[in-house]
Amino acid sequence: MSIDLRRSLAAFPALLLALPVAGAIALGGGPARAALANWGPPVLCHPISIGDAPSLPFGHDAFALLPDVARDGVGARTLALLDGGDDALVHMETLRRAVLYMTYERAADARVEEDVEAFVQALEGRQEAALLAASLASEAEIDAARSRWGLCAFDLSWTLEGLAERGLHPRSSAQAERWLQAALAARPADPALRLGASVLCFARGERQGLYLHLDRALAGSAGSELLSRNIAATMGRMLGAADDAELAARVARELGRA
Repeated sequence: MSIDLRRSLAAFPALLLALPVAGAIALGGGPARAALANWGPPVLCHPISIGDAPSLPFGHDAFALLPDVARDGVGARTLALLDGGDDALVHMETLRRAVLYMTYERAADARVEEDVEAFVQALEGRQEAALLAASLASEAEIDAARSRWGLCAFDLSWTLEGLAERGLHPRSSAQAERWLQAALAARPADPALRLGASVLCFARGERQGLYLHLDRALAGSAGSELLSRNIAATMGRMLGAADDAELAARVARELGRA
C-alpha cells in the first residue's frame, strides 16, 4: 500500500477529534478522544470476514493490497462479483477492497477520480436496472426483485462512505442516505445489511440509527457465527464493548430496555 494511503487513513481519527462532541456520542462510556484513535475510518479500517466467498484478492491485513491486482480492472471485476451473489457481508468487504485498490495511487495519478466516477456511475446503473426489473416483476418474482434492488442501493451508500473516507465525494451525503433508506425498506429483515447500516450511522454520528440497526443485527445473528464475529469486529470494537453480552447490554440501555 502507498505511503499516501497509510498517512491519510492514519489521520482520520485526528480529523474526527476536530468535530463536535456529537460525532463521538455513539462510543458510549470512556473518554471519546482516547476511543477515537482505536478504530479509524469505519468502513475502510474494519475488514469483514467472508469465509471462502469469492472477492477481490487481498492479503491478511486490513490494508494488504496485492501488487499484481491491476487497478484498471478493479471496477469491472468488482461489478461481476457483486452480481454473483446477494450476501451483504460479501458485498461490504468486496467494495471495501475495491475502494482501497481504486484510490491507493490517488496522489500520483490524476485518473483516479475519473475511475471512481465511472465506477459510481456503474453502480448507479445497476441500481436503476434493478429498480426497473422490480417494477416489471410478476407477483411471484417481486420479493426477490425488490431485495436485489435494495442490495444495489446499499452498495452505493456503502461505497460512497468508503470513498468519503479517502476524501472523495462523487455524490452528496444526502444521496448516500437516500440509497441507504431505500435498501433498508427493500431488505428490512437482512441482519447483515443492518450491521452495515449501523456502521454507516456510526460514521455519520447518527446515534439513534446506529443502535436501532445494531439491535436488529444482533437479533438476527443467532446461529450465525460469521455475522456474530463481524458484529464484534466492527461495532463491538468501535463501541469499545468487551464481548457480545456487553454490546447487547449497551444497546438495551440506549433503546430504553434496561
